[in-house]
Amino acid sequence: MTWKKMKMMKKQILKKQNVVDLGCGKAHLSEYYKKDPRFNFTNIDHISTNSHIIQGDISQLPLDDHSQEMAILCLAMWGSNCKEYLREAHRVLETHGNLYMVEATKRWTTEGESPASRLKDVLRENGFMIVEEIIEKFCYFTPVNN
Repeated sequence: MTWKKMKMMKKQILKKQNVVDLGCGKAHLSEYYKKDPRFNFTNIDHISTNSHIIQGDISQLPLDDHSQEMAILCLAMWGSNCKEYLREAHRVLETHGNLYMVEATKRWTTEGESPASRLKDVLRENGFMIVEEIIEKFCYFTPVNN
């Protein structure tokens, strides 16, 4: 996620939010927001590099249904079961919860189709409505849990 998008996200939030960072890597986002009381991060990745990261498969989240206001998938859709990541994000997000997503456009574009059309289809198939998109070298989506 770009710093510009993170700062925009920060300005829009007025109340405390439960945020799950799926495929968080080294949990840089939660580190960036660690002093901001509006965000309660849960970081999950297949490898845990510190005590702030839950080690696990993001296709099987250890979170309750509808327990998160936000989910983040940033360059995390690489597993063979990546469609299940979206199913799980949908399950744990509250109704109208936001998913912030960044992916390489080329990976999700088939020749002769519009850029990232495959990813848009997978988002819609998993119950998300895309409310914002920017498609360049990377595609930035803000889908909402319907």
